[in-house]
Amino acid sequence: MLVTMGGKYTTESGNEVRIYAVDGVGAKCVHGSVYLSDGWYTNTWNVNGKIGYNRPHSIDLVEVWQPEIGEVCLFWKNDKRYAILLEFSGMRGTNFLVADSGMYDMPCLYENCMKYTGELPPQFKGNK
Repeated sequence: MLVTMGGKYTTESGNEVRIYAVDGVGAKCVHGSVYLSDGWYTNTWNVNGKIGYNRPHSIDLVEVWQPEIGEVCLFWKNDKRYAILLEFSGMRGTNFLVADSGMYDMPCLYENCMKYTGELPPQFKGNK
């Protein structure tokens, strides 16, 4: 993975990350902040999002998958009562994913989606 300004990242441990620059000087050329329980802390990473030391670290960067327009994804609301396969058609604000079911005059809004790999994730198996 090559860290870019347009990419979206979390830490290996799931903390939110903000990237401020990817063209810094030296080995730790990526500059940003990590949100921990008591606020934002500045940090630096190498071009591959590693904090260093040649071993995995909880603050290493992980790229967050984002759907492409027209991509078929598995969508669900926060209540997790059901999931549905639909085409991703965009975002409404920063919190809602828009999917076009083709069945309604207006698009459907969902809080969550993931890449569909042909298999349901464990949280939906057994739900009928």
